[in-house]
Amino acid sequence: MSNRRGSSSSNGSGCDACAQLSLLEIEAIAAVKEIAAFVQSICISEVLSRTPDLIFLNLHTLEGDTYCIELTQRGWR
Repeated sequence: MSNRRGSSSSNGSGCDACAQLSLLEIEAIAAVKEIAAFVQSICISEVLSRTPDLIFLNLHTLEGDTYCIELTQRGWR
């Protein structure tokens, strides 16, 4: 018995959540993966609101500083 689904399904029965990610969300996920090795921790905020055009990242540096980074189509802030 397997719950595996084909990823080439055209009716959306595969990974609906993956298909609904905005370009900004994909960029944020890639940034988290890229930066993770160089900081104490980094993650997409679960507290602050997220839209297809606005995402907040929580970052803790190796030096112990904490930052909330805003990511939009215009860049990082």
